Amino acid sequence: MDSVGAASASETGERPDILGRIIECEIIPRLLLAQGERPREASARAGAGGVAPDLVSMVDEAVRLAVADDEGPFEDFVSALRTHGIEARALLLDVFAPVARRLGVAWERDEMSFVEVTLGLGRLHKALHRIEDAALGRTEPAMRLGHALVCVPPGEQHTFGAAMAAGLLRRDGWRVSSCLDGDLRTIIRTACAGGVELVVVGISCDAGAAGLGALLGAIRKTPALRRVGVIVGGSAIAGSAEVRERLGPQVEVANVDEIVARARALAMAGGRRL
Repeated sequence: MDSVGAASASETGERPDILGRIIECEIIPRLLLAQGERPREASARAGAGGVAPDLVSMVDEAVRLAVADDEGPFEDFVSALRTHGIEARALLLDVFAPVARRLGVAWERDEMSFVEVTLGLGRLHKALHRIEDAALGRTEPAMRLGHALVCVPPGEQHTFGAAMAAGLLRRDGWRVSSCLDGDLRTIIRTACAGGVELVVVGISCDAGAAGLGALLGAIRKTPALRRVGVIVGGSAIAGSAEVRERLGPQVEVANVDEIVARARALAMAGGRRL
């Protein structure tokens, strides 16, 4: 929070009115609408940029708060949305995902330092864990779909998208294991030991995309994993027709808001042979 905002909050004992008005008049109605939409409808509503026009200023504010010196305002921001009944799925897809992408772009363009980006992503991870713990404590999935492994390939530097996918799958009824260090041996060993039916690979940078071939090759060479379903998702490849063609029809490619539906479809179809 800047010095002016901090002074105002200190004098009145309340958060600045402007943030409250944005949350109440713009953010909450849009997120409540998103809760009743299917992923493709939400994507169409959001447009090519992935964020609805009246959410852009909110994402800007969330990014600013995520990298601020004081963690309190960002926690207040997230808590206000949750207090007003915003579901975890809408909050993750319409708020956290765009914020994480913005931080990644800012790092690539040298608009933020490594410390700032690390701080922001760390706060997103912390908020994600709180939201998922609270959601899983209140509701039980309608059905059990199987065991999924969420991982990142060698060279991948960012794990927030994969962690978010793990939370969404868990809420949809999957038992989820995670390997987010990019170590091939650990990934294969965990997949075999757990008897997984689905492997979800998260990629957000070029280095991760380069390591994808090694990961898929290791899965293909492991007899126990040749029938698992594989979904690859992330900003580095989801919009690339070239990548889809190179991976072939045996591997699903999806955005984060499509992963749950694709995973459920693979579960119903009994996996996909590599």
